[in-house]
Amino acid sequence: MHELVTIIIPCYNVEKYIEECLVSVFNQTYTNLEILCINDCSTDSTLQKLEQLKSADNRMRIINNEKNLGLARTRNRGIHETKGDYLYFLDSDDILPQNTIEKMLSYAQEENIDIVVGRLQAFTEEENKRFNRRAASMTNALSRFNKEVFQVSYENGIKFLSDIPCIACSKLYKTSFLAKNNLLFIEDKITHEDNGFFLKIFSALPKLYLINDICLKYRIRANSITANNGMKTNKSDKVKAITDAINYIQTEQKEHAKEILKIIHESKEYNPYILKWYQYLINITKHTKEYKISVFMIPVYKKKINRKNICIYYFLGLPLWFKKCA
Repeated sequence: MHELVTIIIPCYNVEKYIEECLVSVFNQTYTNLEILCINDCSTDSTLQKLEQLKSADNRMRIINNEKNLGLARTRNRGIHETKGDYLYFLDSDDILPQNTIEKMLSYAQEENIDIVVGRLQAFTEEENKRFNRRAASMTNALSRFNKEVFQVSYENGIKFLSDIPCIACSKLYKTSFLAKNNLLFIEDKITHEDNGFFLKIFSALPKLYLINDICLKYRIRANSITANNGMKTNKSDKVKAITDAINYIQTEQKEHAKEILKIIHESKEYNPYILKWYQYLINITKHTKEYKISVFMIPVYKKKINRKNICIYYFLGLPLWFKKCA
């Protein structure tokens, strides 16, 4: 195995965690790495720590954003800057088990895989029931799989959306697969950027290798990168991410856009956002692309929403929607 693997690490105000994170990368058993640390205008001593740590390992590169871009756009910058044959997204407060990259790369090469999907082990810093429940749920994801090749298709699309965690981390991506399909995160500074990226990945029908190995130690904390950027988690952010993904599917995956969109909106994971997505479209006036997509999706919504909601949709939603489109 001689392929170069790029590890993309967005950094924002993580002076407390960045050394532990990077030491876990430095100590990987697979050594042909490009360690790409992107400082997103940190206001603490994160940059100084990065510069100190760089002297310990010449595989590390530091890129400084000229302005605060947020997690999604910073990851996009990493994708554009990567030199690797494969890439791995690592959050700057998480920890990489020592043999993660070596193990995932060996699986990727076995079957000409686009994405290797590993399990993660979530942990919390403070005693918090909600965080503890989330950690247990995330840790249990993929626990039933044991080295299974999964070719995404129209027939198993619902299974993919239901069973595969949507987070971008704990996955090893073939760089050529991302480039071929122009796969990037949403350009807006929002939370829930992973949801939209996940749907874009799905629309490209990748070949996956699902493994039961722990490939990430994922830290759950209250003052995460998105919280530090002053962004509050809200439902409209997820709506925006899904809308961006649908835009992508319409433009980049034209040949099978209709089939993919049908699967997405038939899945229970995304169905709850149908009405919220429509409410978002109703409330905006300047994004004409979203209105065009909404016209395309009307037949799908009619089939999915129950009779009661159809009545609400027609009598309350459509008049306002047509008025704002006029």
